Amino acid sequence: MINRGLKLGIVLCFLSIVLICGPALAAEKPAKPIKLGVLFIMSGPMGGYGKHGSQAVQLALDEINAKGGILGRKVEAIFEDDKMKPEVGVEIANKFIKKDKVDFIMGPTSSAIAVALADLALKEKKILILTQAAANSLTEAKFNPYVFSTLSNAMMHSRAGAYFMAPKGYKRWMNIGPDYAYGRESWASFSAKLKELQPDAEIVGELWPKLMEKDFTPFIQKIVETKPDAVWSSLWGNDAVNFVKQALPTGLFNNVKFAFTDGAALETLVPLGKDLPNGVFVAARYFFLSPDTAMNRNFVKSYMDRF
Repeated sequence: MINRGLKLGIVLCFLSIVLICGPALAAEKPAKPIKLGVLFIMSGPMGGYGKHGSQAVQLALDEINAKGGILGRKVEAIFEDDKMKPEVGVEIANKFIKKDKVDFIMGPTSSAIAVALADLALKEKKILILTQAAANSLTEAKFNPYVFSTLSNAMMHSRAGAYFMAPKGYKRWMNIGPDYAYGRESWASFSAKLKELQPDAEIVGELWPKLMEKDFTPFIQKIVETKPDAVWSSLWGNDAVNFVKQALPTGLFNNVKFAFTDGAALETLVPLGKDLPNGVFVAARYFFLSPDTAMNRNFVKSYMDRF
């Protein structure tokens, strides 16, 4: 049987531990914030995509944090400009992981960068959330368990485009798109589905200017010479703007029907303004008037009020 002295010693020892540790236990440390590393193209002629993307991220974080964060943890973001260069994007992502100790990586704009980041995400076991890059390979051949996407990929909107265009009966088709994964995969998806839906459709040419091409003159001339009925174009942002402005004096849009995969994006519509030709078909992954729901109307109002 334990004697009274030993019992008293045990009690005193326990009380000492409580007195020493109690204040530390009571003064619970605030939960560490959840950190996002966000990279987009934020400078140069394509910088509008990064500007709007970053503003949307910040708007979401402010709303989340105003409601107490996620499971009591605030959410923070670090923003970087990848300059639309894969080597810069990888360098930034490595900094996010090794120095900034982020929990997630979000972005980028270009699929060329996203493909490299998908490999890095797998290697470092770090979640990558795609919000703008749309190459099929990112959710197909290059897919891995650390890659998530919030948008439709090239196959989805290109096949939808084929369903839309096929009933219109244009037979002679050309393509003009940026010479990298997104442009190539957009055309491959569109043309395959078009031939399935419209077997008499004929492919009469493919044009592949480099991303951020400045002079579209030889490509415009080739379209004029070939005389297609319609052109599928995955040119986006400033490339689409420059192409349209350089083609307008030739009268090209009076004779050839164009379908732009990203022509309804604000980064294209706003710079073109009244220069946007009548009769072209345009699409976008998001347009602020659709869907007409309370959630979307609230988002648009919050964005306009803030920015």
